[in-house]
Amino acid sequence: MDQSVGPADGTDVVGGGVSPLSVATDPRVLLASLCYVAIISSYMTLSTFVTAYFDELGVVGPLNALVLGTATVGRGLGGSAVFRLPVGDEGVIGGATGVALAGLLLLAGGSSGPLLVALPFVVMLAVSVPFGAVYNVAASATDAEGTALATVVAVGNLAALAFPAITGTVRDATGGYDGAFVLLGALNALAVGAAVTLSRRRRQ
Repeated sequence: MDQSVGPADGTDVVGGGVSPLSVATDPRVLLASLCYVAIISSYMTLSTFVTAYFDELGVVGPLNALVLGTATVGRGLGGSAVFRLPVGDEGVIGGATGVALAGLLLLAGGSSGPLLVALPFVVMLAVSVPFGAVYNVAASATDAEGTALATVVAVGNLAALAFPAITGTVRDATGGYDGAFVLLGALNALAVGAAVTLSRRRRQ
């Protein structure tokens, strides 16, 4: 990628004169980053604790592998929703994280019986769907799409490293997963709000 030097302050620029800082602070990139933090944190936390969660329920069988398999299905469905159905990227993000929010609140609210087993599948499917849509939003936000994507992924990866540890701390402090589900639900609620804002900005 060609680089030049800003005429006034020596700031490196990319993508036809756009500085990395301006890309990283672009409102659409920031909103996409927030959405990515929500879905990748939820994905990594569920992946980390799903085996222990099912063990505590006394459920036997390779359900953890099935949950992770559900994530693969979710990514495929997300691509279909973006490219084949009349649903925009923002709609995919908002709808999927809204479903994840509902599932997490049900888990935190003391659901019982089959729901306790089924809801992790629902949430994992939901947070896996909008990965491609988030990438599309970030890439379309600026001419420097590589920098925009790198920003979103970098922020998300930091959250993915931190959030399982935070969740584990909450789990140890409270003796259960309800607090962790509430935290993940709050992240997905923010993602819903970010998706709505992105949709409004696109229509302006």
